[in-house]
Amino acid sequence: MRPKFHMWYQWFLGLFLNCIDYFETKAYINKIGELGEFNPLMLSIIQRHGIIAILYTKIGFFLLLGSMMLFVAKKSYPKIGYQLACMNIVFGCVIGWGIYCLLSV
Repeated sequence: MRPKFHMWYQWFLGLFLNCIDYFETKAYINKIGELGEFNPLMLSIIQRHGIIAILYTKIGFFLLLGSMMLFVAKKSYPKIGYQLACMNIVFGCVIGWGIYCLLSV
């Protein structure tokens, strides 16, 4: 796989996983309440602006990341792709933990 394609593939996968995490968090908060959010930063965002602000925060972060990736040198594509792949593994674990929490309640 070409490094540039791999980098953008991982970026889109991360964006998709974050959207899944948003809907999962929304379902969990609807079941438990807003104090069911584990991340203190996201909890403060929920308390100030509501649940939809999480989605805006996540998408805004990925748009910022994507716009920065447009200006990266070609020799950095493999490193960025690898780091995004590692980040997606973490997002996958977070989604798995969220599914476990939803099913255990």
